[in-house]
Amino acid sequence: QAKLEMINDKDPTASDKALSLVPYLLPLLDGLQFGRFLLENNTGNPFVAILATLFLLYRSIPFSGFIAFLALNFLSSNFGINRLIRYNMQQAIYVDIALFVPGLIAGIYTLILSGLGVQA
Repeated sequence: QAKLEMINDKDPTASDKALSLVPYLLPLLDGLQFGRFLLENNTGNPFVAILATLFLLYRSIPFSGFIAFLALNFLSSNFGINRLIRYNMQQAIYVDIALFVPGLIAGIYTLILSGLGVQA
């Protein structure tokens, strides 16, 4: 019982469950560059409007992705936070790292095409 208290492995409350969704905003906002064309046709959708506002705020702050990455990395090792939230923070970090690879490939592809004089 003392170990469970130390690692905060109690049953998550409703607020813990809702808060465990927040870390996934990082990979969602980083992945919007790949699905941007899908959202451009649905401008009347309120979800798209909220997402666009979050994206503009996210991109307006310099190094916001790096800051969010470090914050999630730091907070995921805090045992004062419920285990479900810490787990979802770590998963969001892994998904964000996985999204880095396609972005890197796209950047290299664009660089090669611009070097050859071809417009993408």
